[in-house]
Amino acid sequence: DKNGGRRQCRAILDSDSQINFVSKRYANLLQLTCKKSLLPISCIEDNWLRAKSCSELKVESRTNEFSIKISCYVLPNIVGELAPCSEPAGGWRIQGAVSPFLADPDFHRPQAIDLLIGGGSFFDVLETKKITLNTGSVTLHESCFEWLVTGELSNQHLLTPISIGQTIEEDWKALSSIENGSYGRVSKANKRCQEEQETIQHFKQYTMRDEEGRFIVRLPTKQVISEIGTTLPKVTARFLNVEKRLQHDEHLKAEYI
Repeated sequence: DKNGGRRQCRAILDSDSQINFVSKRYANLLQLTCKKSLLPISCIEDNWLRAKSCSELKVESRTNEFSIKISCYVLPNIVGELAPCSEPAGGWRIQGAVSPFLADPDFHRPQAIDLLIGGGSFFDVLETKKITLNTGSVTLHESCFEWLVTGELSNQHLLTPISIGQTIEEDWKALSSIENGSYGRVSKANKRCQEEQETIQHFKQYTMRDEEGRFIVRLPTKQVISEIGTTLPKVTARFLNVEKRLQHDEHLKAEYI
């Protein structure tokens, strides 16, 4: 943490993720120094959200001297808690020599996941040895953090993923009253990203240069007038501000005209 103390957390490794994530709760617990860094993130079903800050942190093994320094983007939520996983009748069948060296001895108990280590460090952490437990498809995989638990037990996944980010998770609660055509596009964050993409497409389609090299731009407009809102006071204020600047700067006025 900020004072050099060690705090235990539960992490997952994801080779498909291009970046690392840390939960906002855990970043606050560590009192991390975060810097502003807006990053659009593509998620499941072509959904989008934004990470607004990132921070550096050092991750150490619970049982050995291994450690790595990674840069993480901060999200309100990464994935859901692990689903409770009942011990099989025959036990987990984990060798006694291996059991003390599990990276997460409580892998079968629900607990918040506060860290996601992405593909940049995934293969540096993972090693080659594996142990099949003959319990569902549960496998122990050796890593620099000691033995990781992977796989699923019958139809019960050891990791129950949800959409990355609290924004999309909250939007799913309203899906029952939303038409399929709006799926994945109802949150404010997703709407912004969708509008940005439409704006880029509009710019590519309608922007050109005249003979003097000046850009000719057709401004995009909303299709539904009721969504525009009350903008006249703001627009008027901006117009008067521009007019005032042009009155005091002849060169700018000539360029503007």
